[in-house]
Amino acid sequence: MDDDSDQRVSPFLRLWSRIIMLQPGDVRRRASRLIAKGDQFTAEGNTAAARVMYSRALDLLQETGVHHLRKKALHKLVQVDHTK
Repeated sequence: MDDDSDQRVSPFLRLWSRIIMLQPGDVRRRASRLIAKGDQFTAEGNTAAARVMYSRALDLLQETGVHHLRKKALHKLVQVDHTK
């Protein structure tokens, strides 16, 4: 599923999430920022934006050994998809 095709998510949020993914530094910290932003959007009821943030966190963590964050992001993504 390509989350960039979701028209309910502003271009600014999509760009922000891409910038976070490309920043140098600790993968855990960047993924945690994306997950926290997804949590914020979930609390606000913006499930489309939350789904984008959780998906980007999963993409970022795909090739790393940070299993607990990947599991957390996947769990939150599943929760958001079930609330639709």
